[in-house]
Amino acid sequence: MIHDLAIATHNIRAMGKGIVGIRKRCDLRDFYRKATPQPQVILLQEHHMSLEECFTQTQQIHFKGGICLWNNATFSAESGRFKGGTGIIMSRHLAPAIQDSGVIIEATTQYVILEVNDVTVGILNLYAPNTPGTRAVFWAKLAEHPWPDAEWVVCGDFNMTENEADRSPGYTGPCMGRRELGTWTRFAMRLGITDAFLSDEFRKIGGKRFTWSREEPRPAWSRIDRCYIDPKVRERGGKHGIWSTMAHLSDHAPVFLEISFRKRTRPP
Repeated sequence: MIHDLAIATHNIRAMGKGIVGIRKRCDLRDFYRKATPQPQVILLQEHHMSLEECFTQTQQIHFKGGICLWNNATFSAESGRFKGGTGIIMSRHLAPAIQDSGVIIEATTQYVILEVNDVTVGILNLYAPNTPGTRAVFWAKLAEHPWPDAEWVVCGDFNMTENEADRSPGYTGPCMGRRELGTWTRFAMRLGITDAFLSDEFRKIGGKRFTWSREEPRPAWSRIDRCYIDPKVRERGGKHGIWSTMAHLSDHAPVFLEISFRKRTRPP
């Protein structure tokens, strides 16, 4: 019986190579071992590794004892390096709950479907493109995907904001262009998802609001890393928050969502 399902999402900005990479992966492991709430599912974005590297060079983060699902990064001839890549790390006791998993879009989007207390829960891990035009195509593909029936949670780095309040003043460009707004709305409506950060059913832990920031060439910040939930997940309620940014690991802060599967007693 699972009382609470805790999910963390984190754009780690590369796993790293060689000794530096080993140290970074050990630091990630140590952080998530001590994190509260303790996540049973960790969603990673931008690991920058080939599929072979994911299986041979990530032993340090296999600390949950369960299954690691990988979506390989793609090689860019222009930059001469791998870009993107996502991963799902799950604890040992969730392994029997896995009903299905797979890659929807190479390097950017993968999913896992779990059976939690006789409830089918779908978790989508995504890393959206960083330009409005390519994101518009990205959301359109997801809107057309044949999604199975499940209670859906969609987490990751969306590389855009829906509201001006989620980005620093004077940030260049609109939140979304008209075309992207249209395809994003179609996708969100397809799964019925809304921003968990704005949900009253999920108690906010901590006062941190933004997940990404920079100082140069001028200070900027935004909440581009988010968790979305469908109506059934929203009714369950739980906790939601943003952990502190660890600058030596990434300029993105990890985000957590804890969903309650406790039976509620109705007042007489």
